[in-house]
Amino acid sequence: MRPQIFSPALALLATTLAVLALLGWALDIAPLKQGLASSVAMNPTTAFCLALLGLEAIRMNILNDHGVLSKAGQLAVIVVIAASLSKLSDLIFGTSFAIDQYLFSTKLNAEPIYPSRMAPNTAASLLLLGLAMQFMRGSADSSVLKAHLLG
Repeated sequence: MRPQIFSPALALLATTLAVLALLGWALDIAPLKQGLASSVAMNPTTAFCLALLGLEAIRMNILNDHGVLSKAGQLAVIVVIAASLSKLSDLIFGTSFAIDQYLFSTKLNAEPIYPSRMAPNTAASLLLLGLAMQFMRGSADSSVLKAHLLG
């Protein structure tokens, strides 16, 4: 296999795992939510953010600068950055955005032992990945993010 195919293939694998976790939440299939090991289920917001980043990574590798899809990718990255910042704000400043409790909220609250929440290290990692992907988009698109962050 050529090295150029590894990046989109790995992005597709990550996206698939995230979408499977979302399907697990939607259809109440524990192995899809938890993966192979019987562990804490992946939080739906985490899965959604990973799917967005994975789709944008695929787009960046295959389609590169394709008008509408590029703008959709920009939006996806901004959504991930905003979600991770809101979770970190909850953890650091005690705000109550609770972004990790919106998707499948009834099912999240019904978890018997460990309710699935986005971990602090997950929120920080999503923020760093979102920023990295934004800066990989190039100088023209990164100015859009700077404008959004500066208000």
